[in-house]
Amino acid sequence: MDKNDILFFVNVMFNGPMSGEQYDGFWNSMTTSPIALRWHKSGSVNWSKQQEIQKLVVKQILEMMTRADEDVSVLLRATDTLGSFVDGSTDRIQLAANEHAIPILIGLFKLNGEKTELKRTVCDVLMIVGEATGMFQMMAAKNIIGSLCLCLRAENPGRELEIGVVRLLLRLAQEARVYGQIVNEGMMSPLFRVIERNSSIKEVTMTVSTILADVSAFARKCKLDISPFVDSKCCRGQVLVLAATCHAQDAAVVDCTFRFFVNVSNNPVNLPHLINSETIEGLLSLYVLAGGTGYLAELAGHLVHGKSVNTITGYIGIAIEILCRVIPSSDVWRDETVEICNFVREMLLATDGADIVLNCGGKDLLEILHTYLAGPDVETSSGGAL
Repeated sequence: MDKNDILFFVNVMFNGPMSGEQYDGFWNSMTTSPIALRWHKSGSVNWSKQQEIQKLVVKQILEMMTRADEDVSVLLRATDTLGSFVDGSTDRIQLAANEHAIPILIGLFKLNGEKTELKRTVCDVLMIVGEATGMFQMMAAKNIIGSLCLCLRAENPGRELEIGVVRLLLRLAQEARVYGQIVNEGMMSPLFRVIERNSSIKEVTMTVSTILADVSAFARKCKLDISPFVDSKCCRGQVLVLAATCHAQDAAVVDCTFRFFVNVSNNPVNLPHLINSETIEGLLSLYVLAGGTGYLAELAGHLVHGKSVNTITGYIGIAIEILCRVIPSSDVWRDETVEICNFVREMLLATDGADIVLNCGGKDLLEILHTYLAGPDVETSSGGAL
C-alpha cells in the first residue's frame, strides 16, 4: 500500500460512489490488506513510513473538512472518520493537531445553518482529541468558548448538541481553566437556558450546575462582578433550584446548586433575579428534600443577612419545620442543626422578628425545645454541648 493507494482510498471514500458496507470496511482496508499485513510481519514498514502514511490520511481528511461548500453529509463523514482515526492514539492525535485539526474542527461550529448532527460530532471528536496532553489548552487558545457559545445561542440547537457542548465545556473548564472566557463570552445566559430546557435530564443538570458553581467560585475569588454577564430574563435563580429539586437525591447536584448561590451572594452588586425570597425559600425546601448539605450555614450567613424578616417568612417557616422534625428524632445534633437554631435566634432578635417567628410555627418549636432540652445538655456532632 503506497502513497497512491492511500490517496485512492481517501478520494474514493469522499468523492466516489460508496456503499455503507464499503464505508464500514474502509479502515479495515487501510490496516488489514494483504500488503499491509505482509509489511507488518516482515517489518519492512518502519516507523517513519507509518507516520508518512498516517500524515497523508490526516491531510486528505482535513482537506475535505475545510470545504465549507461541501454537502453537510460529506463534512459529517469526514469529521467522523477523523475521530475514528485518532481515537485511542495520542500519537495520531498529536499528528492531527500538527496539521491544524483543532482550528479546522472549531471552524465547523461557525458554519451557517443549524447542522446540529455535524456540530455534535465535532464535540465528540474534540473530546477524543482532548485525551492527549495539552489539547484542551490548545482549544482554549483558539477561542473555542466563543464558538460553543454560538452553538448554544442558536434558535433551536437541539438536545443532542446541547449535551455535547456542555460535556465538552466541562472538560475544558476542568483541564484548561477557561472560567474567565466563559464569563466574558456571555456563556452563563445560554447555560441557564440549557438547564431550563433539559432540567429533567440528570446529566445535563449535573454538568451545567458544576460549570456554573465553578465559574461563580472563580468570579468570587477574583472579586469579579458578573452582573453585566447574566441576563435577568433567562438567568433566574428559580431555574437552578427547580432543576436541582428534580434530582434532589443526588448530593453532588444539590451541593453544586448551593455552592453557586453562596458564591453569587458575595457578588459586589446585588443580583435580585438570582437571589430573592422565592429562591431562598426554594433552596431551603431543597435542603429538606436532599436531607442536608454542607453549605446551609453559609447560606444562612450570606443569603439572609441584612434582609427584612418580612421578606423571608417562607425561609423562616421551613427552618422551624426542620427543627421541629429533627430535634425529637436525634440525641446528637449535627452542626447544620445548630446553624439553623442560630439563624432562628438571629431572626428573633431582628425588628418584628419575634412576631414573624411565632406566626411561622415558633410556638410549636418552643414546646419541642422545652420537652427535649429540659434534661441533660444535648451533644452536637462536633463534640460540644448546647
